Amino acid sequence: MPSQSWARSLPGPEFRILIPVAFLASCAAPVALQSEPGEIAQSVHQRDVTRTPIAEVVEVARLEAIDLPQPSAADLTDPTSVGYWQACAYTWNPGVRAARRELQAAVGLAKSAGAPAPLGLQSMLHEVPEGKDLVDGQLSIEWTRLLGLGPAEAERELARTEVLQATSGLEAALWSTCFKVERSRVSLAAARARYTALEQLQSDLQTDRVRLEILHAHGRLTAAAWEGVEARTHSLAAAVSRLRVQEAKAEALLSGVSGVPMGHPSLAVPVQAQILSADLGTTDAGGLLDRHPLLRRERITLAVAEVQLRRVAAKAWPEVRIGPHVSLITDAPTLGGLVQLQLPWPSSWRGELEATEARRARQLERIEEAYLEQLARIEQSRASHADALVQRDLHSPAMERGAAAMWGASRARLHEGEEPMSRWFDFFDNRLDSSHLVIDAWEQEQLARIDLQDHLGPLSPDNRQPRSSEPDSEVSL
Repeated sequence: MPSQSWARSLPGPEFRILIPVAFLASCAAPVALQSEPGEIAQSVHQRDVTRTPIAEVVEVARLEAIDLPQPSAADLTDPTSVGYWQACAYTWNPGVRAARRELQAAVGLAKSAGAPAPLGLQSMLHEVPEGKDLVDGQLSIEWTRLLGLGPAEAERELARTEVLQATSGLEAALWSTCFKVERSRVSLAAARARYTALEQLQSDLQTDRVRLEILHAHGRLTAAAWEGVEARTHSLAAAVSRLRVQEAKAEALLSGVSGVPMGHPSLAVPVQAQILSADLGTTDAGGLLDRHPLLRRERITLAVAEVQLRRVAAKAWPEVRIGPHVSLITDAPTLGGLVQLQLPWPSSWRGELEATEARRARQLERIEEAYLEQLARIEQSRASHADALVQRDLHSPAMERGAAAMWGASRARLHEGEEPMSRWFDFFDNRLDSSHLVIDAWEQEQLARIDLQDHLGPLSPDNRQPRSSEPDSEVSL
């Protein structure tokens, strides 16, 4: 073989131009994020729901299917309305944001699903006798995927189903977040209302303490009895301190579920707790699988399992690559064709097919289990709500009225000098313990009602009631 320069073995100019073209075709530049610590903190503390496109969040999740209201423009400027907090949660709740990004990712992946296989381009340079060069090139295309058959069709169908699954995930996140917001607003309303319940007791104690201090100064009240008065004073102060902690926890809970940062002015606005208006007396068990977002998501997951099974079965399809083949010896080109057939071994997909069938069967079992659990949660919530109603309307008011009456009578006898201190202590302790009974019962009834509505899911169109602008039940602070 004659010796020659290494440069002769390089591709000709007509092939060298393909190298920079290939590199340019592979370039992609993602958008940069503002991820500096100062930028992140500023973004959180300057959140303003009035500048957020709420409609884009709620419309993509098909809120009509899950019967959730879309906050109005007036709600976005009124922190006392339920729509304001739901708008915040729809925008900044971590679960909703994660579900929204999952949906965006699924939509993006669907654009590439079932795409044709890459073009196969091969070029070789051979040295032949008489000082000539042989340039041998071939281009091949996988026609099965190009025509959208077999694996390509299964991939597109799977991508469409995964978009539907991500949409149902966003629906479920919005549904559960709506009730999380209501629960946290109820807890905050109750925590703030408990202050009012202690104000009267604080006033009573301060009045009685003045008289008892005078008696103690003149030796008509024993040191032990005065220490008891001091103990009750500190006990009441400790109760007020615990209320501050409860309020702070309730604010933190509302901040977490709504995405409104602690210290935001809207958190200081008095809360009027409100829940969705609904008929809680009926259970349409047959329609529960169709309407409840959590069960709908499980059913769509079964559809995904079905498509995944078909995708595995599509692996049995052969790969067919067809394209031209060109041979060029100096100035004498030869044109031919290329056919390449790849047949998969049955063992490469049969085991995976059996495993996918088992996963599909398991998903059907999950739907049955989730349905049974949901029915059990409904009945448990219904019993809890019925008990909470009795406590709110019957037991707690009677107990608190009785404790207040006995405390008032004891104070009257004390001022007349006819009440032993031991009985005054007992009635004070009883009044302190009962001061929150009505508020506690209200809170429990509201939470039980919210749980029941959550577990029942959206009502069927025939059972839906017109929405009222007034809250079903509220605490005025």
